[in-house]
Amino acid sequence: MKHCSFRALQDADPYSVFSCNRASAEQSLMVNSAGITNTPFYFSTDSRGRRLDYYFMYITDGELQCQLNGQVKLLTAGTVLIFPPAYRYVYTHSPTSEICYYYAHFTGGEAEALLNRYGLSDYPFLKNIGKSQRIISYFDQLFSAISKKDEYFEQECALKLGSILLHLAKRIRNADPKSEEHSLNRSLDYLHTRFQEPINLEMLANLENLSVSRYCAVFKKHYGISPIQYLIGIRIENACELLKSTDISIQDCAHSCGYANEYFFNRQFKKHTGIPPSKFRAQFL
Repeated sequence: MKHCSFRALQDADPYSVFSCNRASAEQSLMVNSAGITNTPFYFSTDSRGRRLDYYFMYITDGELQCQLNGQVKLLTAGTVLIFPPAYRYVYTHSPTSEICYYYAHFTGGEAEALLNRYGLSDYPFLKNIGKSQRIISYFDQLFSAISKKDEYFEQECALKLGSILLHLAKRIRNADPKSEEHSLNRSLDYLHTRFQEPINLEMLANLENLSVSRYCAVFKKHYGISPIQYLIGIRIENACELLKSTDISIQDCAHSCGYANEYFFNRQFKKHTGIPPSKFRAQFL
């Protein structure tokens, strides 16, 4: 294996494919386990319908052969799959190429209703959405929450999974040619993954093949704020995380979040949180 990981919320046999296999309505949404598989080697998986939870898979590289409704389909990079409980899924990876996919098993009292509401319930759900850095980023945050297992980590895991499902639903809706709303996926991915770098409106508008004025109008219609306000929100949110969880200096925190000027960063931070960065950090010491 090149790089594989498995993270479970419950204490279970880590060598069992069906560890953390539970169906529960204790919470509205619950993550049982999550991980990433990245390998050039042959393997085959057959659930035999014994899983009690939902299975979410997102292929980022390579190909899988999967049996779906009696047919063998070739699944390529960008494909999302959602299998319902008790569904027998069988898939195989050929050693002719490398495969990489992210996955999560989940349950919950409102899991089915949530998938219905997002239009993700035509099981097995299958859609190629292309490569989304947002989904990968949410998975990385999910892995971190499971690994740390801090207080309320189960609720945090549910929120991260909810973000994945919500982003997937919006990405599919925006890609629908029947939708009147223009997709902003490219610029949104760019904002969330490159917020530390200098970003201007022309750059974002070009990603969506729109004029600056049209891009700003569409963006505000979608999110109620301007693209620059959205970018500031991302930067301040990340600054808060750095100040809470690390001992990084205020100056380095500013630079890490896209601010070359510490004084300007302090002003922006206070404007959005009500207190300067130093006082914000003091709350968590």
